[in-house]
Amino acid sequence: MTISENTHIAIIQTAFIGDVVLSLPIAQSIKNTNPNCKITFITNSQSVKLVETSKAVDSVIEFDKRNKHKKIKDLLLFVSELNKQKFDIVISLHRSFRTSFLVSRLKNCKKIGFKNSSINFIYDYRAKYIKNYHEIERNYELLNFFDKIRKIDLFKVQTQFLQKDIEQVNSLLKENNINKEKIIIIAPGSVWATKRWTKEYYPELINNLTNLDYSVLLIGSEKDFELCKYISRNTKAINLSSKTSIPQSLYLIKISKLIITNDSSPTHFSGLFNIPTITIFGPTSPIFGFSPRSQKSIIIRDENLKCSPCRIHGSDICPLGTHNCMKNISPQTVFDNSIKLLNLS
Repeated sequence: MTISENTHIAIIQTAFIGDVVLSLPIAQSIKNTNPNCKITFITNSQSVKLVETSKAVDSVIEFDKRNKHKKIKDLLLFVSELNKQKFDIVISLHRSFRTSFLVSRLKNCKKIGFKNSSINFIYDYRAKYIKNYHEIERNYELLNFFDKIRKIDLFKVQTQFLQKDIEQVNSLLKENNINKEKIIIIAPGSVWATKRWTKEYYPELINNLTNLDYSVLLIGSEKDFELCKYISRNTKAINLSSKTSIPQSLYLIKISKLIITNDSSPTHFSGLFNIPTITIFGPTSPIFGFSPRSQKSIIIRDENLKCSPCRIHGSDICPLGTHNCMKNISPQTVFDNSIKLLNLS
């Protein structure tokens, strides 16, 4: 297939927000191939504002699969509205039954998906989902049906920010007397409890970092607020959890010198801007295809545990009751690697 100036392409990804970040190179590569084509991105409620920061995407449509579009009748009404968009090509990165069912109801368009998608026969073109590839490379398999696509890495995705978001971030920094040239971001949260580094370790790490005259900012969602509150109460770190929108958090990461995070979406946020990144892996593993993409990245994990990796997404409770995959990673280890990435060693 060839992407012409008038081609209207829909990209669908409604998984976790980290998965959505890793799908943005698809949009950018298509736009780089033909800047005059139109790209519509269909995503979940949580990810709409994230996708809107991508310059390659012309419009974003919210697929509220957990509420507004949960019932079959509402889903069908949503599909009827999508059909008014008159897509030429639909690329589905999500493999669930709900997403495939939605794609199946779209009319007069070519449909591209993975071979292991639910009801995969509805797709005109099916690519192999290669487990040992990074997620970005796995997604690029869906573009092999096109001519002359110029593939890019995550940090070459072009982003944009509203002036009001930049001003809000600057206001927060001024309010807390923070030097923009000396910011370290820590994202301690995760959807899965076992993917969170031991909270009692943060005070030692953060005290060492602030002694180097860096300001440590904690980011996260409302669900991470209590965790960040605990950390800030025992350190000089500033708790911005739930105080910044996703675009504002992205802008904070863009101007930071280092981000320290678990195996969760912030490691991919930092990859957008090629920010030095430390990613702490516990029950999960880089072999599943979600390693950081920043050129200056360090992965910290205990490679000697026989029980590791535990599972692809982690869990709420350690199956062995020890959580040694995280407890065995000391604050000093994380600090020493931070020094390396800050070029202070």
